[in-house]
Amino acid sequence: MRERQERGERLKLNKFLETSCSAGIGGKRGNRDTNAAIARDREEGYIPIFVGATLGTTSSCAFDNIAELGLVCHKEQVWLHVDGAYAGNAMICPEFRYLLDGVEYAQSFNLNPNKWMLVNFDCSCLWVRDCGYIKSAFNVDPLYLQHKNTGSCIDYRHWGIPLSRRFRSLKLWFVIRSYGVEALTGTTFEDTASSPRNSSNDYVSKQGH
Repeated sequence: MRERQERGERLKLNKFLETSCSAGIGGKRGNRDTNAAIARDREEGYIPIFVGATLGTTSSCAFDNIAELGLVCHKEQVWLHVDGAYAGNAMICPEFRYLLDGVEYAQSFNLNPNKWMLVNFDCSCLWVRDCGYIKSAFNVDPLYLQHKNTGSCIDYRHWGIPLSRRFRSLKLWFVIRSYGVEALTGTTFEDTASSPRNSSNDYVSKQGH
């Protein structure tokens, strides 16, 4: 408990950079802002550690330029988290995967299948490149929680704040087993094709398909 309190106190010393609606944190202007912010923070004695980018926000379907932003984070050794949020589910369609360009720079990636993959609320998927960082931050292993199989299997109580959680992955598994990837892909593509702006056709035409 004391260790968590100390971590909370350290969090108060952190500095958060808000982005503008016009520039975001992707694209040339956004990358200049990000580079400048990192340099300024280091001059002021801060240690830049994290950049959060998005692939299709739930409120406005806004996108950051992951490819350009990823280069900045890779160069500066800053953790890049990509939030797939709502539109990240569309990456199940091959026609939209060009929007993932630069995701190889991400240290973590998440999306919410309950927002656009026929899964009921709530269900979020998180991928991390090195789960060791997550477990070292959230590890709680008092004597009364230890067992004979400790360390022999994945123990998700070390992956977040709650010690226990619901079996959310089961409903995602049932959806995939019931519909299949082909049906889920078709449903998602049809949704975009029937949108007011007919966005799927715009995307496909831009890619020359």
